[in-house]
Amino acid sequence: MSTFDPAFDPSSYVRSPPFALPEGVTLGRALVAACPRSLAPLVKKPSERLEKRLDEAETALVARQRHSALSEEATRTIDAEIDGCFWGLKLRLEGYQSLPPATEPKSQRASQLQQRLFGDGLGFLRDSYSAQLAAMQAFVQRIDEDKLAREVDDLCGPEFLDHIRRLLPRYQRMVQGMLTRETTLPENLNAHRMALQKAISAYASAVCGTVDDTDAATIRLAQTALAPLDNLRALLASRRTPDSPEPAPTPPTP
Repeated sequence: MSTFDPAFDPSSYVRSPPFALPEGVTLGRALVAACPRSLAPLVKKPSERLEKRLDEAETALVARQRHSALSEEATRTIDAEIDGCFWGLKLRLEGYQSLPPATEPKSQRASQLQQRLFGDGLGFLRDSYSAQLAAMQAFVQRIDEDKLAREVDDLCGPEFLDHIRRLLPRYQRMVQGMLTRETTLPENLNAHRMALQKAISAYASAVCGTVDDTDAATIRLAQTALAPLDNLRALLASRRTPDSPEPAPTPPTP
């Protein structure tokens, strides 16, 4: 008499559920850990291939995170540095404006320069990096074309404008790097995700291949080994139905 368990459907494990690479790595590690010891020899090769893909995916994730962290840190550093130079220029001019223009000639000239250079404020420093770059380059170009550099240096000190000139090429390279970052990342994570999906499907198929429909013990072993896949599918299903009713509260124990 057959003891086939209709609750175990091998076809549901042929394709792994969709996942992002970090989620796939977690799933793969859970599958390896969940494999019963008695089942491990029967799925040794697919399990080894899965672990190899997991190691490769984790290495790629670490490289991506390191690359992104360094890029983001460098971006924030140079952006803050050049922003500070523009604020410093503006504040130096405002400082002269606090002096009485009747007795301090620099006060009146500072007021004129302030209006000419910063009449629209520093709102551009809150724009995108690309827009900031264009505004900063136009700022320096206007100073050069209007021959204001000597007067700016006299009022504010040469350090501010000199530092802006030195930083602008770096800022430009940073912006250009951001625009091309997707093509220069260490590795294509999508390729690792697809390889991991394939390895998980192959492993799950191998586990399903150990099932004997007439042997309940083999069904239980496979269900134990593949439980992480079932749990992930249940989690994904719950995400798609956020308005589903919550389970009834458990009555208190008497």
